[in-house]
Amino acid sequence: MSVVNPHVFEMVMLLCFGCSWPFAIAKTIRSKTVEGKSIVFIVLIFIGYLSGIVYKLVGEFDNVIWLYATNGSLVFTEIVLYFRYNRSDVHRLTRYLTPRWRSFIRTDKRYGFNRPAA
Repeated sequence: MSVVNPHVFEMVMLLCFGCSWPFAIAKTIRSKTVEGKSIVFIVLIFIGYLSGIVYKLVGEFDNVIWLYATNGSLVFTEIVLYFRYNRSDVHRLTRYLTPRWRSFIRTDKRYGFNRPAA
């Protein structure tokens, strides 16, 4: 009777998770928005991958560490993209929330409250 090595299931789990991150990164780059993404959730996942790497370094070292490192680097890329496009989302939203009369120079008589009566 053959016994399956438990590390095989760990590798399958990491491969499955690792296959989803490139799609998430591509979607973020394509849409240029991080609306609906939670930075807390992404950072928690990153901490989980770092913990897996530390366990492999301190405890049972094997080649699965490369899957943890690859997935961790993909999640780190998502974190970088989050902060890159979160700034763009804030700028985009505040641009539409700024009243029109505040966005122009007040000395210009054609705009805002200083517009001459027609």
